[in-house]
Amino acid sequence: GYVVTSARMWIGEFKAWKYEGLDASTTILNNAPSDKAAVEWINDNIPGNEVILTTYGDSYTDSCIISAMTGHPTIVGWRVHEWLWHNGYDFVADREKEVDEIYTGTDIERKRELCGKYNVDYIYVGNEEYAKYTTVDLEGLQSLGTIAYYNNDYMSYVIKIDK
Repeated sequence: GYVVTSARMWIGEFKAWKYEGLDASTTILNNAPSDKAAVEWINDNIPGNEVILTTYGDSYTDSCIISAMTGHPTIVGWRVHEWLWHNGYDFVADREKEVDEIYTGTDIERKRELCGKYNVDYIYVGNEEYAKYTTVDLEGLQSLGTIAYYNNDYMSYVIKIDK
């Protein structure tokens, strides 16, 4: 009895494990409903390997869900992973500044230049982008192309860049 009682006091009450399957995306996307809707739309409507700009973030967080769950590349994903893959942070820091400039800058031609530099096909604006950038330049981003997806419930966008 001591082992059971001490274990319960140490780790809390035992609860039945709710198995949800081998697909981790189910759990991840259920915790991010706005991104889930966008991921489903992207997977159904954007074939291939088009570059979708999203904000960068820390490893193993909700940032970069769009890239991770769709397989589409982005300019910079999880910072530490990128840093380790490129053997230095300068590569990451330069790209972070340019991503920030696309989302918050006011110079439309500079935004267009940066999107061209990285061959960006789409720009995603969702919860992570709103959280990181309190001054997202939606009007400027929309001027780069057309709104391909909009979710009124979550105010999330996918903007297709005119090329």
